[in-house]
Amino acid sequence: MFQALLDSTDEMLAQLEELIQSLDEPSYRKPLSILNGASIGEHIRHSLEFFLAYLSAAELGSVCYDRRERDPRIQSDPAFAVDTVAQIRKGLKEIDATSEGNEIKLHVDWLEGDALPSTLSRELHYVQDHLLHHSALIKTGLLHGLENPTSRQIRDMEKFGVAPSTLAYQSGLRH
Repeated sequence: MFQALLDSTDEMLAQLEELIQSLDEPSYRKPLSILNGASIGEHIRHSLEFFLAYLSAAELGSVCYDRRERDPRIQSDPAFAVDTVAQIRKGLKEIDATSEGNEIKLHVDWLEGDALPSTLSRELHYVQDHLLHHSALIKTGLLHGLENPTSRQIRDMEKFGVAPSTLAYQSGLRH
């Protein structure tokens, strides 16, 4: 099951990478009122930073998403964002699928008490869902916030920002 989660996460990141490559820098950086003044790049930065924290947790055995490193280059430079996606995809491919149960200590800055126990697979599911949530927002920004999105930008939007479980369900309805 963990391998399937790694694979579906890679597919989502590949879609994100393709979307970033389709955007020119002004579109990537433009504050959009439909996103409360945030840009598509800001949502991408936020999502990718969670993956970078996850990859660090895979090595160190603990994570605090509240204390993740924030890199403004991801939100302002689409080429740097594409490189970051490639780095994340490479890092995920290096994770041994048999390590799904490896313990991760989850620290939450705004909660008192000890770290919460988690696992490598549970945290991957979390960051995948987090990406999915922000992908849906990015899709809304692209389709309803940018003026005249190009056909390249919208060509695969049917699947972008849609949960793998929803796609599987919809696929079953069509058979």
